[in-house]
Amino acid sequence: MKWLRPPTCGLAYNPITSLVLKGFSGSQNHRLVIINNHTFAAGDTGDVITSDGRVHLRCIEIKTNSTVVEVGGQRYELIYSNKP
Repeated sequence: MKWLRPPTCGLAYNPITSLVLKGFSGSQNHRLVIINNHTFAAGDTGDVITSDGRVHLRCIEIKTNSTVVEVGGQRYELIYSNKP
């Protein structure tokens, strides 16, 4: 997983580092993403369990090889990588 920080991100704790885009599911008309073993459609919100604890996120957009999520009011793009 590769992620992009917003330009204003400082050195404070960043829960996004524990989020992993594990894959995609669904049909072309109803795309789904799997983040830390939890499935989301665009617009869904939910909690995922990470090594740093529970993180609440909102799935903003699902792209071809990535997804945009919002955590704590900041948007991040999680990029899928099939490398272990």
